[in-house]
Amino acid sequence: MTADELLTMIRERRSVRRYTAEPVADDDVEKMVEAALWAPSGSNRQPWQLTVVRDRAIIQQAGAAISEEVDDLIRRVPEFEKMGRSVERWSLLFTEAPLVFFVSGEPQSSRWRTELAQQLPEHPIALGRSWFASCAAAIQNLLLMAHALGYGACWLAAPLIAQRRLERLIELPETHELLALVSVGRADETPKPPPRRPRNETVQYL
Repeated sequence: MTADELLTMIRERRSVRRYTAEPVADDDVEKMVEAALWAPSGSNRQPWQLTVVRDRAIIQQAGAAISEEVDDLIRRVPEFEKMGRSVERWSLLFTEAPLVFFVSGEPQSSRWRTELAQQLPEHPIALGRSWFASCAAAIQNLLLMAHALGYGACWLAAPLIAQRRLERLIELPETHELLALVSVGRADETPKPPPRRPRNETVQYL
């Protein structure tokens, strides 16, 4: 693949939220997993964990957990109802996908960051968020492989409104934190190219 071909693939990838019922082939699932696992990570610590879910019952239970969380939030904060129902509606689109990756990470820090945090906890680097960035790189690899294989996919953060419920559902270790859901399937829509912000707002050359 040439650099121009790679750039074209990156430009043509879309966030697809509606899918056909066609299952995702086992070989294709493994290629997506392999792509994710070859992402770069801070100090090569590979903090990610992928929970691959094709069981329709579990996917529906995840949707129910989100609705239950929104209902609970609205009971506690009635003013949240309009916004909460909007979040719920967008969150539940993954429930029609034949495949959902639950992407989690293990919060961890390098030795020098840990030592610095003990001495200067207010220093920005002491927050140690490189593990989060590493997991994000794995998600991007997964999305690009899904696209290359002819599938639609979507990186979803809104379902994290029910993060703790979802973590319990997939029996996530207490040492890990759920970061995103990625829904995958054959596209049942053709999203238009999203606008890009002007370069002068997002790129600086020195």
